[in-house]
This record gives sequence, structure tokens and C-alpha cells, in this order.
Amino acid sequence: MLDVAVAKKDSSELQIKQDVITLYQEFKLEQKLLVISSKNKQSAEVNNTIAQKDFFNAQISIDQVSAVAEKYNKLVVDFETNIFKFQTSLERSSNR
Repeated sequence: MLDVAVAKKDSSELQIKQDVITLYQEFKLEQKLLVISSKNKQSAEVNNTIAQKDFFNAQISIDQVSAVAEKYNKLVVDFETNIFKFQTSLERSSNR
């Protein structure tokens, strides 16, 4: 009877340790992805601003400025998605 209780306790402790490690790894990954996504968004924002200026100065075509704007918009969506994932990961790790 005591052996069974000790085994259950050990099993529970091991599961908790594994859960904590998993939550921490997920949190660190989401944090890194958010930082990378932020840098990508900033770079795309600069490229978009330059492309718009070049378009108004007739240095690039509408297709080119549209392609840059489309890439910028995609990276903004990626950034917002990564913010959400990071916040979710933070909440999960806080609630444990």
C-alpha cells in the first residue's frame, strides 16, 4: 500500500517536472519567434516606406510597390500572430 502511494507520488512529481520543462521550452520559443518577427516587421516597414517613395518618384512600378506592400502586410499579420502565441504561452505558464 505504501509502495503504491510512493510510486504514484514519484510519477506525479515526474509528470509535473516534464510539464514545467515543456511550458518553459514553449515560452522561450514563442519569445524568440516574437523577437524575430518584430525585426522582420521593422525591416519590411522600412522597405515599404522606401518603395512608396520610389513609386511616387516614378522609380518603381505599381507591381513592385504592391509586392513590397503585400510582403509587409504578411509580416504584420505574422507579428500579430506571434504576439498572440506569446501571450497565450505566458498565460499557460503563469497558470500552472
